[in-house]
Amino acid sequence: MQTLWKVLFWIFMIFVGVPVFGILLTLVLSTFTDFKVGGDFEPRSVSVLTGQPVSTSPPAELVDALSFFSSLTDVKKNDIKNTYRGKLVQWTLPVWEVSAREDTFVIQTSADGTISTFCRVKPASQEETVRIKNIAAGESITCKGVIAGYTLGSVNLSPATVVH
Repeated sequence: MQTLWKVLFWIFMIFVGVPVFGILLTLVLSTFTDFKVGGDFEPRSVSVLTGQPVSTSPPAELVDALSFFSSLTDVKKNDIKNTYRGKLVQWTLPVWEVSAREDTFVIQTSADGTISTFCRVKPASQEETVRIKNIAAGESITCKGVIAGYTLGSVNLSPATVVH
């Protein structure tokens, strides 16, 4: 009987555990790297950050489209998200976490500010690097960046800069 349970356990792990692990790994990679499933990553120049943002606060329709409790259909959510993809925005939101990847910082903002973001900032100077390193959790920052995509209800801004 004990052998049967062991066999059932490993069958479960192979057919359920491995695919779930693969999906989670893909989500993590797409959040913190340029890894994309079914799409190409087009690096953008930092010069796009000099333009006028289309939004200075998270639009209500985008907040609703990214909400897990939204009454919108998937088709409508995708239409709304695609409307903002590639657009320059400038939002002031509370910081949740700051992490570093080589010469790029990822500033994750909290959903307490209506929407959460991942701002991928490549500092232009040592002074900017020091300012980013000194950002504290809970502090409000203004992040200006291009909406590159979405991950688990968060907006990915890349490239981005912190406006002081």
